[in-house]
Order: sequence, then structure tokens, then C-alpha cells
Amino acid sequence: MLNVIILAGGNGTRLLGDEYPKALIRLALPPVLEVLVDNVLAFGGDTQIYVVTRSKWRQFFDPWVAGYRGRLSQRSALDGGDASSRVHILYEEIDLDATIFDGATGTLAAVYRCMRRLDTEGNLRGGDPVLILYGDNYFEGSLGKFAEQAVASLREPTCVLVNAAYRLSDYRLAKQLGVIRQQPGSDFRIAAILEKPERPTPADSLASAGCYALKYDQKAIEDFVRSRSNEQRNIDLGYYIQDEIKKGRIAKYFPLVGAWFDTGTPRNLIQAVKHYVERHVDRVLTVRDLVDVRRESLADKCFVAVRHSKLEVSDGELKINFLSSDAVDRKKEPADVAGPALALLAKIVSTPRGKRQPEIEHFQRLTQRNPDSSTPLHAADEKLYFSGGVLLFDTREPAAASFNTNQTRIPLQRRDFGARRDPDRLTMPAGGLDTLSLADCCYAELQEEFICYVEDEAHRRRILYLAPQRTAPLSQEAFVRHIVEKGLMVPGIDPHSLRLAQVSEHARDALLLTEHVFEVDLARIAHAHPQVWKLILCLDGEEIESGYFFVSLDLATQTLECRKVAAANIAYVRGNDTYAVEPADRLFGRLAGIADGEGLGRLPLIFDANSLIPYQRQVDELSRDGFARRLLTGPDVLRVLCAGEAGTGRLNCFNVAVPVAATTKTVAEILQFVNDSGLFYTV
Repeated sequence: MLNVIILAGGNGTRLLGDEYPKALIRLALPPVLEVLVDNVLAFGGDTQIYVVTRSKWRQFFDPWVAGYRGRLSQRSALDGGDASSRVHILYEEIDLDATIFDGATGTLAAVYRCMRRLDTEGNLRGGDPVLILYGDNYFEGSLGKFAEQAVASLREPTCVLVNAAYRLSDYRLAKQLGVIRQQPGSDFRIAAILEKPERPTPADSLASAGCYALKYDQKAIEDFVRSRSNEQRNIDLGYYIQDEIKKGRIAKYFPLVGAWFDTGTPRNLIQAVKHYVERHVDRVLTVRDLVDVRRESLADKCFVAVRHSKLEVSDGELKINFLSSDAVDRKKEPADVAGPALALLAKIVSTPRGKRQPEIEHFQRLTQRNPDSSTPLHAADEKLYFSGGVLLFDTREPAAASFNTNQTRIPLQRRDFGARRDPDRLTMPAGGLDTLSLADCCYAELQEEFICYVEDEAHRRRILYLAPQRTAPLSQEAFVRHIVEKGLMVPGIDPHSLRLAQVSEHARDALLLTEHVFEVDLARIAHAHPQVWKLILCLDGEEIESGYFFVSLDLATQTLECRKVAAANIAYVRGNDTYAVEPADRLFGRLAGIADGEGLGRLPLIFDANSLIPYQRQVDELSRDGFARRLLTGPDVLRVLCAGEAGTGRLNCFNVAVPVAATTKTVAEILQFVNDSGLFYTV
């Protein structure tokens, strides 16, 4: 059994002037507290939840818990049992012993009084873990994994606490939060917890996220309170943890997956409400709802998937058949292991034309429907997801059919170590299919993630708006709105100008500099390369889109990765054609960074095509031992023309030597394809 204590006695002074409990403020529909309790109940098992609040709020909490228990009794999907019996309200003045610590206040005092009650009732023993949550916190992701990791860590004799952590996109935000300092040379061990540092440094980017697992140690807590009884009456949990760390006890942290909001301020509450509405107030339920959807807002976050039986494969064409009634997914949940049909499809998309027919026929047999059932004979529960993206080449001849290797540059982004897949590898803008157009998906990801800012001839700082030859998925207005919504800070452009550009065409004209993106005609060379396919999307039997893409299948995520190859002139270098010899003050272009959810720590890098492609080819051909020898002894290393900072993306490092530049599988395959397809020429 796991006991969970939720502290919900806060006044909400900054929100509602002490008139209403902030834990019951609604995220559009449910209260913040209800979303949190739902998250904990999803752990399953015999988890007991104790919401600790104050008697002054009883008129609000009594009707809430009565209504919530009624809603729980109607939900059979939670755990198959009576979940309503596992949620308890405790009023501090009535249900807890205020004589413990002689009326002291603070988070530790409230938690300990609740622990003592559970101990007295026989529901808690010394050494047991207790999960402690702040009732005004909204967590996007499940807390189940954190609870599992925390309980395992607290089994260690000297571990006293585990703290949920959240990686900040900008360390300067630490001024408003508690900050975790990591023990050097250790895995997830906390050296100190700092409360709202006045002058945060880059080392302060790990925030304490209002979620703890604490070991119940009656003697240690009482000794700590007695030692401080003459100093202060506010007994905070953070002070206790600091004291335990000084005594040599261990405290650990584990990073959260997904967004986190402390809703205790108006600004944070607004952001949390918006985040919740975008993900839970469904405007898109079926594939029909995706038809003609424009990416004018960030609200519709969904994933489109198909069963294998809806795929028609021929030599060079892949037709995907959707029905209007097909449901869309709110999150991508591939099976643990890809089944035989997907493994076969992965082989098909990389096999040369003219040699695929045996595998195509085998795939059709695997995915055909049983005459007596609507279920395929094999892999009934498998789904195939889709993603789109663009590998963009930076060249002075964007409209040319081929790229001059002497002047072409390749801008890529290095994933941060917090990425769920392929951390520290070079990647391109790409994302899941959330509108019924693969081409729109490709270019929308390019517009949203590949954001550059430059200086024009008048030395005005402006933002590049990348406009593809086809209709742009994001209008200029929506493009600016996304930058504002995602909180991107563009050096040299004040936030007021960004907000004004959302509503004023004149302001947008002054802020944006349009650059055209020219797509490589993959149809022209489709016959010569096995991974260039014509993809056809159909809805209820009617074709709605067709086009040529570079295709690969990632079996780990069961995702068909559909990519475009394009060029644009985004260099903006004055006086010289190469970054390598250009001094920093002569450089106009600066890659502003990544705008997606998990990539705020990504680094922008720019390579010379003449260097990166041969290097990639040589590295791919090396054995593991050969790779190690190259890394340690040469013969040489790859040079990066420019590298930038995470967050701002400001290019501040030039002509840098790096020992290794590992790419994602798709990037490596496209670079090889571009080199082999004759798209490059040398003068």
C-alpha cells in the first residue's frame, strides 16, 4: 500500500484574495486537485490518498469530494474496484493533532501530523514511503513512474527523500522556484535544495516540482523540529531535507516526463488552463475532424495511425486508406515489440525497385482480413504511426536542381540529453502527423522548429519566415503567435513587438523577413533510389493527397518517417561565403533554437556539406573498434562551421573541431541518398 498526502490548504491570495482554495480552481473543467488525484489513482493497487486542508475551506471541499466520489463510482476503468473509498479529506484543525509540535505551521508540520494519524490507525510504519504532493500543481505526464522509482530508492537504508525535478528551459526562471543542485559525479543525488535563488546560474536549471517521496522516520523528524523550535515556528519540508543531507543522509531526484505548472500565480494558472484545454478538451476526435484543419493554433495535439490492413503496397507506391470514423490518438503508444508485418514493411521500403514483389505479396498475406472477422489475421493491435519533416540545405542557389558542394551548408540540431530517443544525436525538424496532410506536416514542423533571426541591410533585427513553394501551413500571423505562445526569446527583439505583430500586419512586415524554401523534386529521381516513395492518402476511398517522400520505418517507435528535401538561402553572411573564416561580428544569421516541447536544450550546429557527408559515410563503414581508433587517434576530426547556445540559439562558436558527430538513422540515410543521387555537383 502507498500512502499519498496532498497538501491543499493554500489560500490562493495572489489569485483570489483569500476567498477560495487555490487547489479547487478549475482547469477549464475539473479543479486542479481533481486532475492531480486522477493522476495518483491511475497508479492502481491499494493507493490511499489523504487531502489535507483547513476547516475554513470545508464549505468548498465537502461538496467537491462528494461529487468526485460519485464520479469515481461511475468509472469502472480506473482499477476495477471502488476508487471512491481511497480518497479522504482531512481538516487540520479537526482531524489532525495540533498539539504535535505545539501549533507549529509549515509543510513538514502538516505532513508529520498526517503521518502520525496514519501511524496511530495502523496504516503506516516506520521506514514506509509516503508520497507528498502540493495540491495546486498540474502535471501533464503520469506520476506513476516517479512513484515507482522513488519507492525503490527509499528502500536504501540511508535514502531519506526523493524529489521530482523539472528541467527549466531558461535557468533565469529559477528566481521563482526551488532549485535542486546535483551532487557532482553522482547519479540523481541531491547536494542541496535552494529556495528561489536571487542570482541563478546555468547550474540552477533543475527545479523542484512540488512532488516528493519521504521516508517516515518519527525520531529524525521530531529531533529536527526540537532543534529548531527556538528559531522559528514555520517548519518547512525543505529545511528538514537540507538538514538530513548535512548529516550524510541521501536525497535523490528523478526528472518528470511532460509539462509541469505550479498554478499558484495568475500567469502560471493561465498557462496551465491553456495547456489542459489543448490536450483534453477534444476538438479532434476522428480522422474526419482533421480534414482541412489549419495549424493556426497549438490546440490539436494528436497522432494519426492506421492498422496494417489499411495499407496498399505496390512497387514504388504506398496507399494509406483512412475512414472518417477512425479515431485519432492523444498520445503515441506503440507496442513493446514491432510485429512481423511492420518488420516486413521496413524491409520493403528499403529494398530496390523490381526486387520487392515477394515481400509485398507476403505483407499482403500477413495483413489480409479474416472473412469471418473485421480483424486482420496477424498483428491485430499493431498501429503504424506517421511523422513528417524536412532536411533543409542552406545554399545561395535555392532554386537550382542541384547543390554546389563548395558552398552548401547543412544546419542540424543536436538533441538534448533529456530527449526520450537518440539523445545527443544530430536531427532535423520533424514531428507527428496531426493533420491529414503529410506535406503540411513536413513544412509546419520546419516553420515551427527551424526559427532564425538575422539583421537586414538597415541593421534591424528580424525573424526569418520560411515560405515553401506550396501553401505554407502556418500563416505569418500564426507563425508569430506560435513564437509568442512557446515563449521564445529572440535577442534584439522586444516582447512588445512580438505581441503587436500578432495583430498588426504592418508590425509583422517590419518584424518578418520572408525566405522561400525550394523543394527537391523527388519524383525525378524516385526510380533510382529505393527509399523514395509515392505516398497516397485516401479518405473513405477518395484520394486527398499524393506526393513523393524519402521514407524510412523506425521499428522502435513503429513510425513511418516521411521526409522532404529542400533548400533555402538562410546564410546571411556578409563579405565572405564561408562561416569558417568569418568573424563573429560579421555574421548576420543566428539560429534561434528549437520550439518543440522536449527540445528546449537542443544546440544548433552548421556543417559544410563537403565535410559532413564524407565523414558520415566513413564513420558508417567503420567497425566498433575502428570507430574507437578513429575517435582516439584520428586521422582527423569533423569541423563545425558554427555552433550555438541552447535556448537562445545564438551562434557563438566558430570553426570548431569535434571528434564525433552522430546523427539519427533518418538523417544519415538522407545524407547518403543526397550524395548518391547526383544532387551535388562541384565547380
